[in-house]
Amino acid sequence: MLHLTQPPIDKRIDQHWQLRIRTSQGDGLWQAQLLAVHHYHWAMSFDFMIKEPYQRSMSLTVFRDQVSLEQWRELNVLANVSAVTTN
Repeated sequence: MLHLTQPPIDKRIDQHWQLRIRTSQGDGLWQAQLLAVHHYHWAMSFDFMIKEPYQRSMSLTVFRDQVSLEQWRELNVLANVSAVTTN
């Protein structure tokens, strides 16, 4: 994963995600639905259902040392919000 973009503020938190993904065919922009976020002390795991370019499930793990302190704070907020909205 190269980049993760959450949905606009006026949309549901689980819909309209955009993931910039690098594959063997090159970089692409995928559209996805967020299914779950699992928050651990040193990592967060995101479960998505990819809608475009083709439907499939995908899990991504972001480790604390891969992002800045501000990005980690934002991911923590996202994990807390999605836990409230998906339960």
